[in-house]
Amino acid sequence: MDSDVSALLHDARQLEHHELVGLVHELLRILSDDAESESSEIENAWDEEIRHRLAELETGAVATVNGPETIALARAELAKHRA
Repeated sequence: MDSDVSALLHDARQLEHHELVGLVHELLRILSDDAESESSEIENAWDEEIRHRLAELETGAVATVNGPETIALARAELAKHRA
């Protein structure tokens, strides 16, 4: 464990119960904010990917493939790699 973290833990053990509870709540809030920020970044990346794929469909740069055809293509690819 990092010496800074050890020092923080040592100091935390000296806190009154209500102070420690406040510290824990603040640490959890920080973690929650970080998770929300990360989630937002992921969501933004997916939004961009969706816009990109939709533009490809609308311009005709890519063609759609129906479900059964997709499964057949996937099976054919798997078969090539198994041989």
